[in-house]
Amino acid sequence: MYFEKVALVVSQHKLSGVTVTMKNIITAILMSLPVSLSAAPSMSVFTVNAQNPAAYVDWAGKSGPAIGEAISSTTAGVCIPTAGFEQPGDLFLYYLFPSAEVGFASATAPMTNATVISEIGKLQTERTVRLVDSYTIMNPTEPNFEIGQSFANWNIIVDTDSPAEYVSELNAFKAAAVENGFEDVAMVAYGIDTGEHAGKVMASIQAPTPERLGAFIDARSSKWAQKHLKKFAKIREYEHAYTMVCNVIQA
Repeated sequence: MYFEKVALVVSQHKLSGVTVTMKNIITAILMSLPVSLSAAPSMSVFTVNAQNPAAYVDWAGKSGPAIGEAISSTTAGVCIPTAGFEQPGDLFLYYLFPSAEVGFASATAPMTNATVISEIGKLQTERTVRLVDSYTIMNPTEPNFEIGQSFANWNIIVDTDSPAEYVSELNAFKAAAVENGFEDVAMVAYGIDTGEHAGKVMASIQAPTPERLGAFIDARSSKWAQKHLKKFAKIREYEHAYTMVCNVIQA
C-alpha cells in the first residue's frame, strides 16, 4: 500500500508535465513517508555472563535508575534465563528507548558518561559483556511498568518472509488470548537489528509469573490457540526460543 502511494505521487508529477528525475522521485518518497515511520521504540540488550549472578542483579537494581536517567531510557530491567540459555551464568540487561536515535546515542555512555562510569564502578563481581544488540519494537504499546515489578517471558526468534503478516497474526493471537482468559499476557514483536539473528523477528510472550506463562503454554493445545498456531506455521520458522524471569529496575 505504501509503495502504491509513492507510485501515485510519481504519476501525479508526470501528469502535471514535470520531468521526473531521481531527485523528483526521492522527494516524492520522502513526502509520502508515513509519520509513524519517523521513529519507533528501540531496545538495547546486553548479554552479560557474571561470576556471581546474584551480585550482578543486586547491582543492577541499585544502579539501574541512575544509569537509565543518564542515557534517557524509558524503562530498564534485568532478566535471568531459566531455559534455552546459551551459557550458564548469562543475564540480560535491557533498556527501552523512545527511538533508535536515542538508543544509539547511549552506545558510548560506558566510556564517556560520568554517571554511567561511576555506577559501573560500583559493580562488585567479575562479568563479561558477551553481546550487545539492538531491537526495534514492531507493535508498540503504552508501557506500564513499575520499579520492582517482576514478570516472566517466553522469547521466540523466528525467520519469516512476511514480518508485517507475522506481527498482524501475533496481534490477533493476543486478542484471542484475552478473550480466552489470558488478559494478563502480553505479546510484543521485536525486529532484530544486529547480531547473528539480524533481519529476523523475536516474539516476546510476557506473563506476570512463570506459573502464568506455563498456563499459557499449556493452552497451546486448545482449539482457539491451534487456530492461530496453524497460521503461524505457514509464515515462520523457529530459530531459537528461551524463557526468563525479569525485574524492572527503571520505569
